Amino acid sequence: MLIEINNVTGLGLAVIVLILGDWLTKRVTFLRQYDIPTPVTGGIIASILIGVLYLWDIRLQFAEELRDILLLAFFSTIGLSARIKLLLDGGRLLLILMGLTAVFLIAQNAVGLFGAVLLNVDPLIGLLSGSITLSGGHGTGAAYAKTFYTQFGLENAMEIAMACATFGLVAAGVLGGPLATFIIKRFKIHAEDEFQHSFAQHKPFHKRLHVDDRIDYRGILESILMITVCIVVGRWLTWEIIVMARPYFPNFVLPQFVPCLFVGIVIINALELWRPYQIKTKSLAICSSLSLDIFLALSLMNLKLWTLVELAVPLLSILLTQVLLAFLFVYFIVFRASGYNYTASVISSGYIGFGLGATPTAIANMSAVTKHHGPSPKAFLVIPLIGAFFIDIANATIIQIFLSLPFFR
Repeated sequence: MLIEINNVTGLGLAVIVLILGDWLTKRVTFLRQYDIPTPVTGGIIASILIGVLYLWDIRLQFAEELRDILLLAFFSTIGLSARIKLLLDGGRLLLILMGLTAVFLIAQNAVGLFGAVLLNVDPLIGLLSGSITLSGGHGTGAAYAKTFYTQFGLENAMEIAMACATFGLVAAGVLGGPLATFIIKRFKIHAEDEFQHSFAQHKPFHKRLHVDDRIDYRGILESILMITVCIVVGRWLTWEIIVMARPYFPNFVLPQFVPCLFVGIVIINALELWRPYQIKTKSLAICSSLSLDIFLALSLMNLKLWTLVELAVPLLSILLTQVLLAFLFVYFIVFRASGYNYTASVISSGYIGFGLGATPTAIANMSAVTKHHGPSPKAFLVIPLIGAFFIDIANATIIQIFLSLPFFR
């Protein structure tokens, strides 16, 4: 029996899933310790229950229009947070880490692609188990999963993407703190007095963003207006770019969220140049969190977990290799390139956080390290800047390059 779930009913179910996830997160230490998002917690439970219904020959089919719009809204908020002035504050260290991040994204995709070929599975699965889901997270994973299914016919793309992103999130939370502690003990590093001084001079990243910290009616309206403009213009640009590119690049793939993200960057920086416009960041953050959480809840409820059984061994093999790659890259390259000091050790824990999981995981890792060993304001400046928006921009570009390879023609 097939039951179709429309957008309104799906929205209601998604809210219930989020409430369930929040309730569980507050009561289960593991979920809090490793910063597992509430929509992932509630969504996986919901997908298991839906799997039980499938065994009873009851299938649920969710409408996708609302889910797709929410995804574009989320990436629009990422673009609207990308202020050039903040990027300039990061200085030389930020530039170094941006360059290393681009190299790391390439390495992740190379490992995923090589693993897929070696294990005789679809190369697209290799990309989904690479930077798309590990550095990109659940949102980017879901966006490309939809594209891979519609344009390349990859079955189970969404299930694979959600499984990889969740695995990476847990691995990032597990490894981040212990890696930094190991580095600090291995090299006998101490938080020097200069950090105590600089901590008083520098505001944390999230406070540097805010001029008006209030969440109010006007701020929500302004955020919704800018998000709407990003989505409308971004969708139009997507089709225009595809039409122009297809004669020269027949397999050109451009998910709609990429132009939406760039439109957001243009809007916020143009407004700051045109007049001293200060976006109410907390209002924008509320819109961002709601759009991503409801999107993830809808996506996870629609998973068909039973389709992953045959791919369990190849996927796990690739993902464990990715974890090893991240550990070695951070320990031998990121730590040393960041200065071989206490700040570098804190950055290492954050880098593991967004390299395998997400920016909140990176911040949670660094918070745990600094709470025990001492403050590191520079780490809290550069890591969120990279994880919040640079990694999405670089990731989209690098994925396009990989999709142009002969494997996908």
